[in-house]
Amino acid sequence: MAIFQEWENSNTAGIVTYFTLQIALVIILFTNCYISQLLIDEGNAVKNISNTLDWYQLSVKNARSLILIIIMSNNPMKVTVANMIQLSLVTFTDVGTSNTDVYKSLRKECFMIKTSAFNYSKSPRLCAYRYSATIVKQREKICSEKLKLGFKKT
Repeated sequence: MAIFQEWENSNTAGIVTYFTLQIALVIILFTNCYISQLLIDEGNAVKNISNTLDWYQLSVKNARSLILIIIMSNNPMKVTVANMIQLSLVTFTDVGTSNTDVYKSLRKECFMIKTSAFNYSKSPRLCAYRYSATIVKQREKICSEKLKLGFKKT
């Protein structure tokens, strides 16, 4: 929400700082996901090679070592965030896609509220006021309903 205040105050330094940090965050996240994807790909390559290798042509010592490699390669290598989410390019694109979908749906909803408020009056200032008043009323209604449900004694 602070970015909107910076935008309204025409604070270009704050806006540039905000977008620079956002871009840096996306680049760091992409780099981590890319490195994790390389690790996953190399682990799968080791698994495929060790499983298709002609182990019976190897010496006994090397065959025993290969068995350990096969056992270890059956558990795929991965980098996780807080032991919950596996980092890879798939998760990076999934997060980006879901963020885009949420942004589009919010934008569509806000546009519908703006146009319905604009239909009541042709004045842009009154339209913006009605739009913000509508949002505030909706939030107050949701918050009051949540409070009623949360503090209801059973």
